[in-house]
Formats: sequence, structure tokens, C-alpha cells
Amino acid sequence: MLIAGNFMSYIPIACFFITLALFLSILFIGSAFICSQFYTKVICRDIRARNKNVFITFDDSPDKTETPLVLEVLKKHDIKATFFIIGEKAEENIELVKEIAGQGHVLGNHSYSHKNYFPLRSTKKIIKEIKKTDNLINSVRLSERIVFRPPFGVTNPSIAKAIKRLKVYTIGWSLKSFDTVTKKRERVLKRLINRTRPGDIVLLHDPVKNIHIVLDKYIEFLKKNNYNFETVDKLLSNE
Repeated sequence: MLIAGNFMSYIPIACFFITLALFLSILFIGSAFICSQFYTKVICRDIRARNKNVFITFDDSPDKTETPLVLEVLKKHDIKATFFIIGEKAEENIELVKEIAGQGHVLGNHSYSHKNYFPLRSTKKIIKEIKKTDNLINSVRLSERIVFRPPFGVTNPSIAKAIKRLKVYTIGWSLKSFDTVTKKRERVLKRLINRTRPGDIVLLHDPVKNIHIVLDKYIEFLKKNNYNFETVDKLLSNE
């Protein structure tokens, strides 16, 4: 009986730690997976998908070496994409940002610094970063509704508060290429081809070496299969 009594006394403690672990897991998933919608509303795909639309987006723009190659491919196929720029990089390559906008592509906000600790910053500092990049974008092309994609696709209460106060439209993705972690370009292309569905917002990174080669072949596949190309600002009409 004594042993049973001791065992029973541990049950509430075990339940506490199990509950805590589940709670922390939910918070992690909510933060790490932007389309969980856990902290804030995020546009992750075209939910209508009445047409075979696909939305090609690039993060971490611009890059003085790779971005011009990406622009050449887009121009070759006469399609428009969305470039989420890092303000700090854009300042160093402002003529390239102007070229992106001049070719009719949409400029999105990807924070000013894109530092690893960005999600840990205060709401005030996050707002400052978003505003600073917004101002830079508007200096290149005036836009009433600038779209925002948080660094690493991470959301949390501080980022959610900043988004709410600034009333920005947050864009996620439904198809991640993993081009930053997969060195073999053919694997990236295969993943994109096998997983593309109507309404997808596709995540690529234009600073990735030779991503323009993947992009060229991917667009050829999409055209062959009668997909239409749109920019993410077109999704805001439903908001």
C-alpha cells in the first residue's frame, strides 16, 4: 500500500510535466510554422484556386550576383514575381532594387536586418525594422499596401503585435523549395515539380547560387501544364 501511495503521489507531477511539454510544443509549432495561423493571420495560398494560379516568391533579396540572373529568366518567360527584400541589403544595392521594380515585379518587406535574433526583439524594435524597409520600398515604388514576410517564417506575440499595429499583410507560403539546404539543384526542381498544386505560393531564395537554372526549368514545367503566374498582391483583394 505504501508503494502504491508513493506511486500515486507522482501522478500529478507527471501530469504537470506532460501538460507543460505539450504546451511548449504547441507554442513552438505556432511560432516556427507560419501557416499555423497561431499568432496572426497569414496568407499562405490562393484558397480560391479556381484557376491554375501559382505565385513565385523570393526571399532575402537582393543579391548583386544571382538576382540579375533570376531577373533574366523571369524576363525571358515574361512573368512577374514577388521579391521580399532585406532593407539592409537593399540599401547597398538600391539600383538593383529599382531594376526589380522597374521590370514590374512586386517588392515585399522581409525586415531590415534579418538577424537571427529578429524574432526575439521587442515589438517596438520590430516595428522600427518593418517601417524602415517600408520607407525604402516606397522610395523606389510607392505602394499603398506593402506585403510582409517575417524572417525565417517565424511568428510570435511580439511580431503579431507589430503586424497588427502597422496593419501589414503577412505572406507565408504553401510550397517550400528548401533551396537553401539542398545543394543539388535537381532535387530542388524535383521537389517543386512533384509538389506544385493550384494556388501555391512558392518560396525560393534568389541569392542561392544557380537558382536561376532551377527557376528556368520550373517555369517551363508550369507553362507546359497550363499554370498562370501571379504576384501575391493579387491575393489582397480578398482581404
